[in-house]
Amino acid sequence: MSGDTIAIIVSIVGTGLVLRRTIGLQLSGLRNDMTEVRRDVGDLRERMAKLEGLLEGFTKRGGESA
Repeated sequence: MSGDTIAIIVSIVGTGLVLRRTIGLQLSGLRNDMTEVRRDVGDLRERMAKLEGLLEGFTKRGGESA
C-alpha cells in the first residue's frame, strides 16, 4: 500500500470516530431532554386535573343555585 492510501484510510477512520463520538453526545443530550419533557408533561397533567376538579365544582354549584 502506498502512503496516500494509508493516509486516506486513516482519515476515514478518524472521521468516523469523531462522528460516532459527536452523535453519541447528541443522543445523550436528547435523552436528557426527553426525560425533562416527560416530567413537565406529568406536572401539566396534575395541574390540568386540579383545574378540571375546580371547574366541575364551580359548574355544579352554579347549577344548583339557578
